[in-house]
Amino acid sequence: MCHDPSVLLSAYNDKNGVVADFQFNVLRRLNQEFGYNFDLDQFHYQPVWSEHNSSLEQHLQSLCSQQVKCIDQFGEKTLHFDKGETINMIDSYKFSIEEINMLLNITGFTIEHVWNDEHKWITVILAPQVNSQFCHGKNQYDRCSPNGACGCFFIAGSHDIGICTDEFVPCSELVACDGPNNICLQPNHRCVHHPRCHSAPVCYPIPSFNQQLCPPLSMTITTTVVPTATTATTTQVPVTHNIPVNATWSRIGVTIAGGNGYGGALNQFYYLNGFLTNDDQTLIVADWNNNRIVEWQVGASEGKVIAGGNGQGNRLDQVLFASDVLFDGKTNSVIICEDRNRRVVRWSRNPGTKQGELLLDDIFCEGLAMDEERNLYVSDILEDDVRRYAMGSTNGTLVAGGHHRGDAMNQFSQPASLFVDRQQTVYVSDKENHRIMNLQQLSYPGGVYVDSIGTVYVTDIRNHRIMRWLKGAQQGTVIAGENGEGNAANQLARPTNISFDKRGNLYVFDSGNQRIQRFSIEDTN
Repeated sequence: MCHDPSVLLSAYNDKNGVVADFQFNVLRRLNQEFGYNFDLDQFHYQPVWSEHNSSLEQHLQSLCSQQVKCIDQFGEKTLHFDKGETINMIDSYKFSIEEINMLLNITGFTIEHVWNDEHKWITVILAPQVNSQFCHGKNQYDRCSPNGACGCFFIAGSHDIGICTDEFVPCSELVACDGPNNICLQPNHRCVHHPRCHSAPVCYPIPSFNQQLCPPLSMTITTTVVPTATTATTTQVPVTHNIPVNATWSRIGVTIAGGNGYGGALNQFYYLNGFLTNDDQTLIVADWNNNRIVEWQVGASEGKVIAGGNGQGNRLDQVLFASDVLFDGKTNSVIICEDRNRRVVRWSRNPGTKQGELLLDDIFCEGLAMDEERNLYVSDILEDDVRRYAMGSTNGTLVAGGHHRGDAMNQFSQPASLFVDRQQTVYVSDKENHRIMNLQQLSYPGGVYVDSIGTVYVTDIRNHRIMRWLKGAQQGTVIAGENGEGNAANQLARPTNISFDKRGNLYVFDSGNQRIQRFSIEDTN
């Protein structure tokens, strides 16, 4: 720490000889494990302050002219030491807590706790390693992982080195880092810049800095363009609803699933991604970080695992980080995107099902949709395209994107949620371009839904609201949220997905609160 050199010298030359014995132990280990014959009584421990380097050097000084031998499988080696010659064991440098915090952060550690003696002469720091990936050469919040929930957060005190973490921890749960040293006093937190929440650095939970949660982007991205044929078949999605154009919804939401914090219990979610509702008001949920698909009856106090739940892995009885799910009524099954396993699988909902079947592989699937003819549509956030697959076929046809990453009308930048209407029009949530194709005024759109009369509903993640766009409208209207980020019944915190039941009730996955909210449709008569 930043103390007077005399204080440091006293600390490193303590009267009990603890520091000296620590250095002599190096010679003991050389003797025991490498065959040397150092005579420890012929060396003297000597700490020295170097004014030039502003460092405290620790030396073992030879008390006489002597030779040290080592005999091992490579033969005999001899080291000669003159009287007064020293072995520089280690250099100790002066650092402030802030400088130590920066060095630890850059090397993948974080300060968890700091202890001082009553005079603050000695400081002991506990710094656990953080299992995260760094992002260099990116801006704050830039995409750093195939998982669309992850962004680059600059380390406190740095504006060019960041760590990749999920973006959906509510601002209300974050506190400012402590003092000028930017230390997080809460266990398992790390100090980062997060200007959308606070002007000062904030303490972010360490479980969010996880390479399994935010895997690194591939180093290369290749794109294969397949010409698409234009068809004029009459199709429809399995479930669309005649929601009146003048419909309104209660602005007070009711929690019908989750809302019990992050976790793996059956009444909890841990970063839910896709979900949908059946006509029988059953929720089917892709519980991302719990590696499972959960079925939740409306009104129930907990869900039931119908796919996965057998740990992380790529076996067919496992689900790894499911990014989306859809229901195939014809086969009574769920079809699942597994982005980390780069595959699409189908699990039957029939009793006794133990594993899924592989439909597609080698695809970084982020979103799924199906039309009435049971063609499967898949968004790939590495290829930045959307492809259509006949059920049972592995040969896809390019229907959108595929012209490299960009913001042109034939390009995507991280295509995510999908919806296909009766005319086989594909609606794509183009996250990094902040649009549902030509719908603007959004901030990082998430889930998208289109009703039978062409009204588009979309989650506006960073504005914490649900928007409705009437067919042909130039701007949207808010139907839920927009009361600031929070956990009140009239608030949302980074909503990522939506669905409707056959009555027109709106269901919202409120990711920051790990809950599903229902906003009841109001009488339009």
